[in-house]
Formats: sequence, C-alpha cells, structure tokens
Amino acid sequence: KTPSRPRAVLGKPIGRRIATWLLLSLAALLSLGCYSLSLTTASPDQTGPAPEKIAAIFADRTDGKVDIELVSPGGAYLWDPAEKDRFFAADEGSFVFQRGEISLRREMPHGTVLVDLEFVDGQGNRALAERIDLLRLVPRIDTEGNMQYPELLLEEYTRTSISLRGEHQEFSLETGSDDATLEAADRAYRMTLSNNCLDPSKWEVAIVTADESDFGERLRGPTNLNQNRLLAHSWFYLEPALYTALIEVKNPQLELDPAWASDYDGLSAKAEAVQIDFDALRQLSHRESIEVLEIGSRSGRTIEPLDREQYFKWDYGLFVNKDRFTTFADLLEAPVELAIYADRGFYDPNNPKVFDYSWLTGLDQVDLGIIDNRVGDTYAEITLGGADSPYRFTIGNVDLALLDEQRLYSVPFGFNTYPLSRRHTPRQSTISYDQDLLPAELKQYFLMTDAQSGNWVNNQVYGFDRVYLGWDSIDRDVIVISLISYERIIPVWMAKIKLDDELVDRIRIRRNFYS
Repeated sequence: KTPSRPRAVLGKPIGRRIATWLLLSLAALLSLGCYSLSLTTASPDQTGPAPEKIAAIFADRTDGKVDIELVSPGGAYLWDPAEKDRFFAADEGSFVFQRGEISLRREMPHGTVLVDLEFVDGQGNRALAERIDLLRLVPRIDTEGNMQYPELLLEEYTRTSISLRGEHQEFSLETGSDDATLEAADRAYRMTLSNNCLDPSKWEVAIVTADESDFGERLRGPTNLNQNRLLAHSWFYLEPALYTALIEVKNPQLELDPAWASDYDGLSAKAEAVQIDFDALRQLSHRESIEVLEIGSRSGRTIEPLDREQYFKWDYGLFVNKDRFTTFADLLEAPVELAIYADRGFYDPNNPKVFDYSWLTGLDQVDLGIIDNRVGDTYAEITLGGADSPYRFTIGNVDLALLDEQRLYSVPFGFNTYPLSRRHTPRQSTISYDQDLLPAELKQYFLMTDAQSGNWVNNQVYGFDRVYLGWDSIDRDVIVISLISYERIIPVWMAKIKLDDELVDRIRIRRNFYS
C-alpha cells in the first residue's frame, strides 16, 4: 500500500469514525489500566526465603517436611457431584491416597509461600504438584474492625480451590508399569486443591480424567453428556500451627484471633451483632430508574433447575420434598426439605435441613445504584427488600457489562466474592477474575442484613447460598435475579427488572471495551 492511501482515507468521514474508535479504544485501555494501579503484589523479581513464621515450622522437622495423612473413602463415596472414572477405586490401593508431604521451597517471590506437594497411595503411585502458593488457599480478610467477624465466617466456610492443568504440566502422576494404571494416569488432565468449606484447615485433593470411551453410546442414550470422570478424591487436615501462620502472614491487618474460625456457632453469634457499614465498602454515585417486571412468587412462575448442578441434585433426590412444590408461590406455603451436606461431604436425604421461606412474600422491591469508582460507570449495587420484608440482600460492585460473558453470573455471599476456584497460574481475565489481583474498589460483596438494625444475618441459617444474575434476552435490558438455596439445590426467589435505556447504552459501550 502506498503511504498516501491511509492519509486519503483518514481525510474522509470514515477517517473520523476510525479516529473516534481509536479514542474509545484508548479510553478503554486507560479504564482497564486502573486495575494495575492498585495492585499490591510485589514484583516477581523480588525473591527471598519464606516468611519467618512459615520457615520456622518447616525447620522444626527432622527432614524439613510437613507430613499429612489423607482419608480416601474410595468406592463407598456415593454423593460426589462428579461421575467416577472406571478406574476409581477399581483397585482399592491405586489412587486412593493415604499419606503425603509438603516441602517448602528455598526461594519464592515476596508475598507467596511456595511449596511442593506429594500424595502417595497404597501401591506407591504418586501425585505431584510443584510451586504451589499456599497463601492462595487461605482466607483473605478485606474489611476492618468488627466486620472482620462475618467476613472470617464467610471466608472460612466457603470452598477455595486452585485448578492445576495437565496440558500446562502443572501436576504429574508417577505410577507403576501395569497397563490399567498407566492408561488411567494418561487420561488425567486436572488436579484440584481445595480448602474445604466444612471445617477450617480441612483440605482436599481431586484428580479428574477425560474419558470419551462411551461417547457414542451416550450420544444415542439419555445419559448426560459429561466426559469428565473423577479418578481420585481425598481429604486431609493441614497442621493447625501451619494453617494459622498462613492466615497471619496473608492478613497482617487481622484484628481478631483466627482461632475464632474453629467455633462456628460462637463466631456466628459475634458476627450477627455487627452492623454492616456499606459506606466503608463503596460510595454510590446515584440511583438508577428501573422497572420491576416480575416477582416469581406473584406471577405463578414454575420452579425449574437453572443449571447442570441443580438438575443433578434433583435427580439424586437432594430436593427431598420436591413433589410438594410446583411454583415459587408454593415455597411460601410450606417448609422446604433439602438434603444435608455432612461428614466428608456425603449428602444425607434421610436427615434433611428444613427451611421456612414464607417470609419471602414481603421481598418485593428491587433498587439499583451505580457505584462511584475510577474504572467505569457500570458497576452496580442491587438491593432486594420490601416494606414487609424482615431482611435485605445487597449485591455490590457487579460490573453489569460482564453479565454478557456468562449465562448465569454467580455471586456467593461475602466481602470479596469474585471466583474462589481459580487457575494455578492466574492471569486476570474478565470472565473469571482472581480476587487476589483486584484493587479494593472493585471487590464484590453480597450480604444479608436485618432490615431494621442493619446487622449482618447468617445466610446459611436461613437457607441461602448465592445469587444468580443474567440477561433475559439478547436485548440485554432485562436482568433476571435468582436467589439460590442452601447447597445450590433450588432457586427460591426470582425477579425481573428492566433497566433504563441510557444505562443499557453505557453497558453496551463498556462491553465493547472488554471485547
């Protein structure tokens, strides 16, 4: 192309459009650049030994390693949300991990605690994960003062996970030479390390395979087309002294004793005496004019599963008295029985939790405000309440432009609620933010509070796990809000709201920045 051609094009009206596009792109980059302005992570070149508290624990061991004992229920584990690999507990010794060890790295970037993990089964097969940052699996407390009580409760009893990818060599399996074990190990493509939600310092490891051997049969049959298979699943307790030290290293500003986390009822009582200061979490710019189009309990809407997990749990009988309910209005008439999640994670439909959702009849008002920050004007706070509702739900710092990337935008309860299941080697992306990489002003929150006192309310006691947000149609001007029950078994309340045209246009522009 000749040098004169671009100049000639830019001189025409299309040139002005290109110039406008370039300015918008620059604005987008500057806007998104605000993320990096507030990151507090140290430069990766700044390396050194582990924090003193952590190093002292490992130095106290004769071999410099922390031993762990694992429990693997094997074939008796009936209620796992994943299908079993054909090799799962086929030989009770293979990939049924019994012991392991944690080795501390000599050098690590500042702000991390890097270790190598090894898990060994009864046959000598080993699962290895190297350079794992343990700090990414312990709670991060983002609030100050008394609000740390509810945050610690919400953080400690929420699963936090990192996913290790086989295609990126982030974990490895060392096995014997028999063909069945080698074939199973060759199909393993994910390892997940999780800080379990049932008990502080209780962790777990799972290995998943890709199995397409019966794809043709499934394609012709009624079985769910899911080619993931669970190869191994084990639990272990991290040593209390090590776990406490990790929490203190990650949260030097912690004002309460982390030992409170082991007393759920006591911590819950302390937390419910705390009044939530929303002004400390955000500053509102203005309220938006919205229209409430539907409240599910008043429109006769039928209760239906919203995602694969709910279909699975209904099929397995975890919605114990499902036959009693057809519509959202039915939920206001009788208690709901949901299978309890207990022991190592077994669901027990014979001993259900019972929740009374009748008070939701007064939850009939939705408000939407825009949060004032440096990044963009589509970050919203959605409040669910009503004159006759004893409780309120507040969902904050939701970038409405991100709803376009996910069919259901899931927000669990808490003070920094961006996804807690993350990749081992994180890269910030719009579809799955890493909460440790976010500036303070963008941290999401979702809280249940008393309508009169403003005190925090334990959502688990009342049978709520999270909220789903999503667009109703391709027009992207109507948001569907769904409150989800304990253990994410059923939706228990829903509403539709229509946004103002001017806000819809702002969201459209912001969405283009992301894409």
